[in-house]
Amino acid sequence: MSIHSTFKFKCCDCIKRVAGLFDAWAAHGFRSARLASHCFVAALASLAHAEDNSVSVDMGSVTPFGIVERQVSVANLTPFMIKVVSVKKECGCTSAELDTTEIQPGKDGKLTVKIKGRGYVEDITTKVVVEGLRDKERCFFIFNVKAKVRDLISFEGAEGPIDLGRIESRDLPKKLKIEVVKGEYPVAWNRMDVRGSSKSLVVVGTQKLSDHSWEIDIEVPPTRSLGVLSSDLMFSFWNGDSKIKEVSERIVTLTVLGEVLVSPQSVFFGVVPDGKRIIRTLKVRTREGLGLEEPIAAEITRESAEYIKASVLKSKEYTEVVLEYTGSSGQREVSGEILVKVGRVDPYIFIVPFQALSE
Repeated sequence: MSIHSTFKFKCCDCIKRVAGLFDAWAAHGFRSARLASHCFVAALASLAHAEDNSVSVDMGSVTPFGIVERQVSVANLTPFMIKVVSVKKECGCTSAELDTTEIQPGKDGKLTVKIKGRGYVEDITTKVVVEGLRDKERCFFIFNVKAKVRDLISFEGAEGPIDLGRIESRDLPKKLKIEVVKGEYPVAWNRMDVRGSSKSLVVVGTQKLSDHSWEIDIEVPPTRSLGVLSSDLMFSFWNGDSKIKEVSERIVTLTVLGEVLVSPQSVFFGVVPDGKRIIRTLKVRTREGLGLEEPIAAEITRESAEYIKASVLKSKEYTEVVLEYTGSSGQREVSGEILVKVGRVDPYIFIVPFQALSE
């Protein structure tokens, strides 16, 4: 079922031209034309000064690998023909197609917008921009498109990433359990398979508790990695012997504690303008707050090494890992991991995720 939204052409220069036409008609004896011009210009002015010159399109909800479609009306309320030059999408999850290359005065085109889930549970907000030429001048129709992504399953007491809490490294190996509750979904399913992406948090089995809930067994083997461990859990669903095409993904995290601590456990550089340098620091010390004699090194994961630099500075109280990020307009979002290694032989490894956004 489609939802029709109408976007009206907006252009301050267009207002002036229309006002000029009405004034010309009034000069030739059409007494009501000047009054009409004021009404028409006022109506268009309210559109031209609307915030962002855009409208919102609510696509409703979609599952992580589902598709939702809506149709939008693009109306030309000006006295000039608009030639469509392009239809641009901000996100690869979006497709948009206009049914015409020209929109005549007083007519409208139909824009079909489709959003496909990106494979994980996170609401989608994006833009679709229709560019046109009106009397050799550029004009734009801007649509702010949003869709709510609904999960196929839910977790008791958890929304978003599943936090398994904290555990001492000396208590490993250890088995943990996660309860999964069946969410609202139009297709019936009676079986669930789970696989993880990490060797630090290993899925060793699942068991059905009832028609609406399952339990996942996760094993945490001995590790020299401290800090926040994470794994992507991929869920597949079955209806009898038939696999449902859609799957769901969730991140599960566990904080492993040792005699050495690194804080903070994650780093956010914020929104960084192009070329601006931002500095953040990590403190490395014992659990008693003392400094360390062991050698400390900091490495950046390979895919992020070109965006961020790390250096180690020692003091009497603790060791600092200084992180330097320089904003780049070519990278809208940069994320990765910093590996802080403590010790010379078989070192402890702290995994510290980081993120930066560019303007």
